[in-house]
Amino acid sequence: MMIIYIQGLSKMLDTLKNTKRKWISATLMKKQTKFNRGIRKLGLTPDGLSYLDQFRILITHIGNAMGYIRMIRSGGIHACANAIRFVPDLDDIVNLEELTKEEGLPADTIEAAALLDSVLENLTKNFAEGTAYFKMLVDVFTKSFRDPKNQHLKELLHDYSSF
Repeated sequence: MMIIYIQGLSKMLDTLKNTKRKWISATLMKKQTKFNRGIRKLGLTPDGLSYLDQFRILITHIGNAMGYIRMIRSGGIHACANAIRFVPDLDDIVNLEELTKEEGLPADTIEAAALLDSVLENLTKNFAEGTAYFKMLVDVFTKSFRDPKNQHLKELLHDYSSF
């Protein structure tokens, strides 16, 4: 008796799940149809594309640009890592210019030490800042996003309050 009752409940549960799936599919289809009609009402761009197609192209370009930036950043970090791997301790880099002056070495040696200090400082700075590329992008584009003529972009990015 109990087994028949459980089987009946199981069938009811399966029926409810199928009904829910069908209802969700029908609701989504109605929403998609309504959205597509609204896009068609907007018309076409001068190139013959719908505005949804134009938006897809824009999003693709943005994604490609971000991918390119990440690739360049990765290559830069790789180059810095290869160049800086010969420095034994990045936290305690000795100032070679001062050491050569203290030892009384020739001016050419002091100048070469100063150049090496400059290169090491630059490499250390670039290696440390290499991970903050997204922040740099935000800093670069913040002025454009805040320009009154680009207010429409705030609607697109309304979830990102840092812009």
